[in-house]
Amino acid sequence: IGELPVDLQPTLLRALETGRVTPIGSDREHQVDHRLIAATNQDLESAIADGRFRADLYYRLNVIALELPPLRERPEDILPLARHTLTRLGHTDRRISAGASRCLQAHAWPGNVRELANAMERAALLSTTDVLLPEHLPPAVRAARPSSSVETSDENIGPVDADGDTLIEREVVHIRRVLSECGGNRTRAA
Repeated sequence: IGELPVDLQPTLLRALETGRVTPIGSDREHQVDHRLIAATNQDLESAIADGRFRADLYYRLNVIALELPPLRERPEDILPLARHTLTRLGHTDRRISAGASRCLQAHAWPGNVRELANAMERAALLSTTDVLLPEHLPPAVRAARPSSSVETSDENIGPVDADGDTLIEREVVHIRRVLSECGGNRTRAA
C-alpha cells in the first residue's frame, strides 16, 4: 500500500468508505462487501509528513496494525520457512544439509522471505540429489556461512567438514551420484 500513487489514493479511500466501485469499462457502480488487508515496508507516518501518503487513508486502513519483524530478527523461522518453500515447490523429498542450514541461518536476508524462497528454489533446481548443500545456495547466502573447522554435528550424524556438511551427507551424495552415473548398477558403482 505504501507504493500506491498519491493520485489513486482518493479512489481507494472512496471505495473503502462507500463500499462501492466502478469496474474498468463499466459506467455503473457496484456494491462490494470487502475486508482489506494491506501490507507495506514503508514508514507510512513519515510518508504522510512528506506528502506521499494521505493521512485520511492511513487512518481508514490502520484499524489493526501488525508489525512483522524482518527475517534476520527471527532466525528461528528461517529453516521452517525454507522447508515450507520446498514443500510448496513440490520438492517434498529434499533435505537441507547441516552446512546449508548454517548458511541459511547466518545470512542477513535483506530480501526477507522472498529472498529465502528464491534461494530455496535455486538450491532445489541445482541439486541432483535429495540433499541440498551449501554450493546449491546463491553466492551471497553461501558467503554468510560462519567459519567452522571440524566439529561435531548437533544432530549426532557425524563430524562436520570444512564446508559445514556432515561427512555422512557428503558420502550419501557421492554414492547417489555414482549410482546415477552407472545407471543404478550397484556392482559397477562399487
